[in-house]
Amino acid sequence: MNLFSKVLQPGVSGSKKNTRLRIAVYSGIIPATPFIENLINVLIQNGHHVLLFGRKRGQYQSACNGRSMYYVPDNRIKVTLFAFFYWLRLAARRPREIHKVYNAIRQGKGGLPSFFKGSVKIIPVILSKPDVFHIQWAKALPAWMFLKNFGVKIALSLRGTHINYSPVTVPGLAEVYRVLFPHVDGFHAVSHTIANVAANYGAKPEKTRIVYSYVKDKLIVRGRQKLNDQACWVAGRPLSVVSIGRHHWIKGYTYAIDAMRILIDRGCEVRYSIVASGDPEECIFHIHDLGLTRVVTINDAAAHERVVEYIASADVLLLPSVEEGIANVVLEAMALGTVVVTTDCGGMREVVQDNSTGFIVPKRNSLAIADALEKISKLSPPDRRQIAEDAHNTISECHTRSAFESGIEQFYQLVVGGVKENS
Repeated sequence: MNLFSKVLQPGVSGSKKNTRLRIAVYSGIIPATPFIENLINVLIQNGHHVLLFGRKRGQYQSACNGRSMYYVPDNRIKVTLFAFFYWLRLAARRPREIHKVYNAIRQGKGGLPSFFKGSVKIIPVILSKPDVFHIQWAKALPAWMFLKNFGVKIALSLRGTHINYSPVTVPGLAEVYRVLFPHVDGFHAVSHTIANVAANYGAKPEKTRIVYSYVKDKLIVRGRQKLNDQACWVAGRPLSVVSIGRHHWIKGYTYAIDAMRILIDRGCEVRYSIVASGDPEECIFHIHDLGLTRVVTINDAAAHERVVEYIASADVLLLPSVEEGIANVVLEAMALGTVVVTTDCGGMREVVQDNSTGFIVPKRNSLAIADALEKISKLSPPDRRQIAEDAHNTISECHTRSAFESGIEQFYQLVVGGVKENS
């Protein structure tokens, strides 16, 4: 096996009739987030062939039925060797496209090292020539729009920070979106709210399809087990609250920590865990400053299975964010039978019904967070269980894999020209 075989070895796609489209699911990192990995699995099981491009982080199967992976090496020597190899392959297979590929790579800034990196990043996509190049993060769009010159359809997912606040905080990004969005072949929005925001930058409604995330069946089953476990609905113990995410101002942990101080001052027993990636310095200082070291704990981000354990064992999942699309962690908490308190951000009202399937509070409002948590702590076990039950039913009825499969199939048909109108 030569130096390039584990990168270039194609996946075994099976019979042609089972692989209807070649779809590149691009997030830049392999493996990606749970949502994107769920998308990949659905596409493969529906008979499509998935192509993955980006930097490899952790263990991942490079080739299997329905999936091929092409990663960008971190080592400079390998980057140089791979670049020469890819140019030779391009010359052998698509000599007429060499000039177009060269121009696409030269659009990037920098000298020869940057040219080599661009070659390793771009040429495998050209050689694979997917039917659809599905970009998962909007800020990556400018780097890949050139693929339309090669007959590749461009799809873009609209979710979270790249739509909600990046166009405000990143100079010039809003104008870049306004220029490029009208030329995108299809938009996948995780909520109606975020689709409306993207429309302000030129995302055409007729090219946009709303497809909600789904929750795996095993989490729904586990949630049912929790709901049936009477030991989970006992009064008189401290309220257990957890937040999941990353250490970033947009996640609103400062407001949540302030809310814990309010609850303690009211005499409410509470224990709060923040499970997040990134630098926790600001949160740690804030916790110490408010004298909450015995109340609030910081935990490093863990594998998804461990995150599920944190959520399932808590009484409340708190989402104190300033902005979101629809937070997958909220969907999972509802499926797992954990009561949700969320800020009124992004598309959360499309999932949570206030005082019915959870609680919605204003953004940046520590007092409102404290009031909601205190209210939950004073609910009788049957009342708390009923809220969790209604939330669980919402997920099991509306956020199923079958609904996601149907929606995502319609979305790709829209992208390739098989659907004329949004529904």
